[in-house]
Amino acid sequence: MGVKATTRSIRALKGTRPIVCLTAYDAVTARIADQGGADLILVGDSVGNTVLGMADTVGVTLEMMVHHTAAVVRAKPAALVIADLPFGLAHDSFPNLLKACRALLQQGGAQGVKIEGGASLAKHIEKLVDAGIPVMGHVGLMPQRVHATGYRRRGLTPADQVRLFADAQAVADAGAFSIVVECVDASFMPKLPPRSTYRPSVLARARVAMARSSSFMTSSGSPPNHRPS
Repeated sequence: MGVKATTRSIRALKGTRPIVCLTAYDAVTARIADQGGADLILVGDSVGNTVLGMADTVGVTLEMMVHHTAAVVRAKPAALVIADLPFGLAHDSFPNLLKACRALLQQGGAQGVKIEGGASLAKHIEKLVDAGIPVMGHVGLMPQRVHATGYRRRGLTPADQVRLFADAQAVADAGAFSIVVECVDASFMPKLPPRSTYRPSVLARARVAMARSSSFMTSSGSPPNHRPS
């Protein structure tokens, strides 16, 4: 095991080489990811539809996330372990949100949380960071909103790109150490704020190699497409 990654070391990687992030849900996969050189391990709520047989991530609970996060942490990876905050909790009252994040860190052992959402959650994100909880943002396609917005590429129109930019900037200004920009049109990426003024490591812009472990071992008849959009 190498030197334990921190949010500071992850930020320092931006612009130097690809940042490698792999999703894992158990100790065995986490150990493989760590030995392979992953910088971050994301314990994703995608465990619901990739491992547990759910149709989407909406049904994944906090208890499930704590369980799988703890399994990943038992592998003692040098990679930074980030846990997804399950559906709905980011929009709850701040005391309830803080309680959920504390469970992921104290019971699950995560070193940070990932929160789907943009400008509307900036105040909550800022309070979490002030409380000492590292936050990874997530804008663009947000799987937890599948019932409202579906699975489709974002940033296809100028108006959509303006909204995406505003969301990314708000999350950055709130103190997120990194942001996942999922499934957006390639034309949007150069419009993200420049490195000199944009505090986080924007994973989708930092040549991140990010994938779900189960995507490569799927028994589904429709394997996912790993080509850049």
